[in-house]
Amino acid sequence: MKILFTNMLEPVIVKGHKNFDSKIINFLSEIGELVVVCPQSWYVDLPEIVKVYNISNYSNLSGRWAYYGYAFNIINYVCRLDKLFNFDYILFESFENYLIVYALFKIRNARTRVYIMHHNNVDNIESNIKANMVFKLYCKRVNHITLDEFISNHLIDIYGLNRKIVQYIPHPMCNTLNKNSSTRVFDCIGISNSNEEEWIEEFIKLEEREAWFLNHKKKVVFRSRFNKFDNGFLKVIKGYIKDEDYLYYYSNAKSVFLPFPKNFHYRMSGSLVDSISNYSVVIGTDIPLINWFSHKYPTICKKVKDITDFLRFLEKEEYNVKKSEFNDFIYEHSEQAVKKVLNSIFFDRG
Repeated sequence: MKILFTNMLEPVIVKGHKNFDSKIINFLSEIGELVVVCPQSWYVDLPEIVKVYNISNYSNLSGRWAYYGYAFNIINYVCRLDKLFNFDYILFESFENYLIVYALFKIRNARTRVYIMHHNNVDNIESNIKANMVFKLYCKRVNHITLDEFISNHLIDIYGLNRKIVQYIPHPMCNTLNKNSSTRVFDCIGISNSNEEEWIEEFIKLEEREAWFLNHKKKVVFRSRFNKFDNGFLKVIKGYIKDEDYLYYYSNAKSVFLPFPKNFHYRMSGSLVDSISNYSVVIGTDIPLINWFSHKYPTICKKVKDITDFLRFLEKEEYNVKKSEFNDFIYEHSEQAVKKVLNSIFFDRG
């Protein structure tokens, strides 16, 4: 069985998916003969059996021209390779909502062979009337892969898709770093790049006004795009966080706060997976993602409605955790579980 794997979106957009992509590529290489199309030196340490074809970036273009130009180039290159290899399946790990129509027109038997993976696509599509109209034109003519069941259910319920063309794979875990919660130095961290800035600004104002974290001896670390603060207990990091610092914070956090915006609806969060896979309790805002996981894992995923609710939770630290929920989550997102689902999608049908 022959599978092609590629990103339709330009590298600057999908660079945050590299680790995720590498895991999926490794798993797919065990299922069949895998071809990967990507920029030169984009992935490192791929299995030797994987055939890699490099595609040049549109460095001579800028803005939207580069965005569409790269996707257009990827589609045409995939079609040329398809004539050469006659792939059983073509997986677009990321896709462009308008140009995917062109791809489905160009690729023969696309209805049975082409799969598109949804990250923030559903939210983007549903926030734009024109994009939503286009999606409705092709959504029943392609196979969909989401990163959790609640997203698949939404696509099926809202767009009337057949369950046979909507699959979901568990988001792969990062490596477990620290199972011992007693050695963790941070009461809470919130360092996702999806943080709602209003929450962070309110925390800073609260600390400047009342020194709440200092007085309660609660060490927390948050991330902001615009603000910076540090009094020894409330620390707000502005901008980029190095990989080693990211891993340090996650391995030393008792809980992880995900203050995501209201428009964060039908997408998965790598931060949530990183948190629970490292035995940290997740605290989140009232969005579908948190509603789903707080219902499924009520002792390790908590929902808060406002800052007062969050501070009350942090002050009491009444987690009442059932370790079985951590174990269930880790099993459902394990390497074995992801491989099993990928096998069911591709190998069992191939």
